[in-house]
Amino acid sequence: MLTDRPVYATLPTADVARLRRFYEDVLGFTVQQETPTTIYYGAGEGTFFAISRSSGKAAGAHTQMAFRTTNIDADVAALRERGVVFEEYELPKTVDGIADMGAGRAAWLKDPDGNLIGIFQFKAAGLHVADRERRDVFAAGPRIAIAIGSIVDLDVDVIVNAANSSLQGGGGVDGAIHRAAGPGLAAEAARLAPCPPGEARITGGHRLKMHHVIHTVGPMWSGGDRGEAEILASCYRSSLELAEGVDATSVAFPAISTGIYGYPAARAASVAVREIAAWLDAHERPETVILSAFSADTAIVLRRALSDLGRPDLTGE
Repeated sequence: MLTDRPVYATLPTADVARLRRFYEDVLGFTVQQETPTTIYYGAGEGTFFAISRSSGKAAGAHTQMAFRTTNIDADVAALRERGVVFEEYELPKTVDGIADMGAGRAAWLKDPDGNLIGIFQFKAAGLHVADRERRDVFAAGPRIAIAIGSIVDLDVDVIVNAANSSLQGGGGVDGAIHRAAGPGLAAEAARLAPCPPGEARITGGHRLKMHHVIHTVGPMWSGGDRGEAEILASCYRSSLELAEGVDATSVAFPAISTGIYGYPAARAASVAVREIAAWLDAHERPETVILSAFSADTAIVLRRALSDLGRPDLTGE
């Protein structure tokens, strides 16, 4: 049943500033990642929740909370026995309440307030929780895997930072990495700046458990006809080259340029998995590449991209 499933919740609000004061000042939660519209907070047992700016009604506007399961058919059947009614949609197309999402299968129900609750079963390829898995688990799995949670919690040799050209930290994953690494990271990175889009720089990990941080600057999305895809591809190639240079066996990437830079997530994921696969075909290092997903929605996009890649030899599908 759902009571023992990991849960990742998103709460819509018209006033992010007011709601964040409550969660941070009153309840004492710490920000793990932030974008212009969404703030992510870590919770217990590797779970998290987010508050997100929304002009629509909270009830049913989007999935407020999602549970990850390994047997969606059994869970849906068990909940139906308790009188739960599952939503039926044309897009995505549901059959008897369950939709094929490419990255896996999903079902939705509404609570008494009308909040939309999701149940997701991802495909069998590697899917991990960032702060639970040790590097030996990654090493024993497929060469490309996905980890849900904060990238700074991963047990890998190198993490990649979606940086700005100054390399001095910012919002989102960039800010989270700098906060976790301490001021020494910015001091070292300053000597390597500026970093143009598509290039990468490498520093030590400082207070992080990782040996190194690779900083790469992704493209700003301008409609797709100004070389954004090639710049993004260069970010992955340049970062992997630096990881190879320090003999890293494992490296983790965030979803570069998909935050404030506005690159469409599905398009970015397609570029990412294509470039990573091409690199792994030609190089022994790194042995494992982790795609870091801070939310279940991001993980679904990445899983679909890996499924479309059609490389079970790399993904374990």
